[in-house]
Amino acid sequence: MTSNSLPYIHPDDMPEFYALTGVGTCMEPELTDGAAIAFTKKGTPQPRDLVGIIFTETAAQRWGQPGLIKRLILPIPPAGFADVVAVEQLNPPRRIHPDR
Repeated sequence: MTSNSLPYIHPDDMPEFYALTGVGTCMEPELTDGAAIAFTKKGTPQPRDLVGIIFTETAAQRWGQPGLIKRLILPIPPAGFADVVAVEQLNPPRRIHPDR
């Protein structure tokens, strides 16, 4: 891995249960810098759930990070409509469409 590379694992290769460490203060006070949060690939997240968004390798390079931890705003859309995924951060309040 070069100094410009990001850690990357394809979402399909991730285990059923995993944890991510939050970096930064954008989800405070709900999630503090350095806090770990556990996730599962089972079930469907609902609006207001914290979600781990794992980027594709190309998106990770574009965003400069392997993923995000944010709060889901809308229900997960049916397959083929991923461009309407919307999440939010708390500090400062901001809505994000990570696929754009």
